[in-house]
Amino acid sequence: KLNQSISATGICLTIGADNIVLDGNGYGINCPGCSIDHYGISSPTNKQNVTVKNLLINGFGYGFDINSANGWTLQNNTIFSSVYGGVSLWGSDKNTLADNRIYSNIIGIGLYTGSDNNLILNSNISYNTNKQIFIWSGSSNNIVSDQASISSDPYGYIYVGGSGAGYGDAINNTAINVTYVSGKEIVETNSELIRKWYLDILVRDQSNGNPIQNAQIRINGVLVGSTDANGKLSNKVLTEYT
Repeated sequence: KLNQSISATGICLTIGADNIVLDGNGYGINCPGCSIDHYGISSPTNKQNVTVKNLLINGFGYGFDINSANGWTLQNNTIFSSVYGGVSLWGSDKNTLADNRIYSNIIGIGLYTGSDNNLILNSNISYNTNKQIFIWSGSSNNIVSDQASISSDPYGYIYVGGSGAGYGDAINNTAINVTYVSGKEIVETNSELIRKWYLDILVRDQSNGNPIQNAQIRINGVLVGSTDANGKLSNKVLTEYT
């Protein structure tokens, strides 16, 4: 647990073991004027089950540079003013990025070289100058959930693509309940982004306000379910397009 902020160049903190919890405790690590080869949090290959939370990362080449890691949790961190990447995962699977604020980098979050089955949840990722979420080089089965973009980024809020280098296509990536300006996604040929929404409906009798049970809910003529005794149809997930 940090008890003060740190200014450093090169690599500020290296995660060199499994099962580590790093609590920034609201403090920051800073590298003003750093170049692209300076790292806030760096991890050698195959470090597992690490949590980094409550940390501010300012001004490195990469805020997080994580390699071949599984089971990491990055939560409630703020990463900004990186020379290139806010959070970069390379060949890393089954990690959770939740409740983070990532802005004023070039790439907000990058999933590279076959980073699969990661969850990006409830984060503010905006005003990164090239791409907000970059799913690349065969990274598949990732979920982006419960996010809203306020960015004017011309390259798209979510960019999926980059077949090559032996990693295959970036397929079965899903955005659930993610709001961004129309046209702010780019999906290259042979890559895939599935867009879904949560549906919660309450049906009441207009004359007396009582809930209506067994009301059939149809969208575009397709039955998606019926209301319960409280007049609710909850937690339905609808696919907008693939």
